[in-house]
Amino acid sequence: MQAFLNPRIDFLFLRYFGIAIAMCGWLKTPTAEGTPVTLSVSSHPLAIGATLFYDPSNGYLRARSAGADFTTLELHSLSAQFIPAGSTPAMSPFDLALPEKLFRLRVDGITEIEFGQVMPPDLGPRQVIDDLLIDGSFLGGGDLQSRGNGPYLLIVPEPASGAIVLMGMLGTLAFRQAENGRKRNP
Repeated sequence: MQAFLNPRIDFLFLRYFGIAIAMCGWLKTPTAEGTPVTLSVSSHPLAIGATLFYDPSNGYLRARSAGADFTTLELHSLSAQFIPAGSTPAMSPFDLALPEKLFRLRVDGITEIEFGQVMPPDLGPRQVIDDLLIDGSFLGGGDLQSRGNGPYLLIVPEPASGAIVLMGMLGTLAFRQAENGRKRNP
């Protein structure tokens, strides 16, 4: 018994069935086309490349690109510690927030991507670096490793540590002013 009577229908069925199978395989791949890499710690944002900012006071995570806009950005948590409920709203149907993966797609490119409060607070740089892998691409081509020396992680200083530094600077300034006054009027 013949399965299909029309050869044209057979061809179209097999063609589109094959495309559907290939798409299912592509969608199940765990990463984008590049190879995810670990982060390095930085004390300042990069002039060229990608920098990931983590605020330990509330777990807020964002990424900034210098030199070219992001088109995709994908973060993997090896310990599945992302908090999807804290994620910023999706801007495209392909944006994803899972405990083990965050993904953002911006076909027109974007300089800064806000993920939201998706990380646990009070993590140190080593904990973040040991847990995260990052991958992505830039508008006009190229992956995160092809531009600059990144990607890097920048820990946003906590307000309390900023206040301590400010108080130290003010104390030093006051001490110097007092010393200068004593030298002028012995």
